[in-house]
Amino acid sequence: MRGNGTLKGTPNEINVAVVQDARVFIATAPVRTKIAAIPACEKVWKAAMAKATDETQPDSTTRREDEADAAFARCFGTSLRNKASFAALAKEAQALLDLLPTR
Repeated sequence: MRGNGTLKGTPNEINVAVVQDARVFIATAPVRTKIAAIPACEKVWKAAMAKATDETQPDSTTRREDEADAAFARCFGTSLRNKASFAALAKEAQALLDLLPTR
């Protein structure tokens, strides 16, 4: 997912990159595979957002939100590897990589 702020939900695009010498090739495409929500990751996010903030620190709330988003992303990335949709997503990523230049 891409955005400015909370990035919680199922991914909607695939990004791949290839580095060749001093050049970087990047490709992006919408996800075609159906990705189910992972309720355990929603719980991780809610738990992180429930943590108290230090109101004496101006960026405390933003830091908590960033940490909650990072915890959600880690959970989702780890959990998705065990889901049936992962193999199809890997094929989509490989097909995108195959479009990029190779030596």
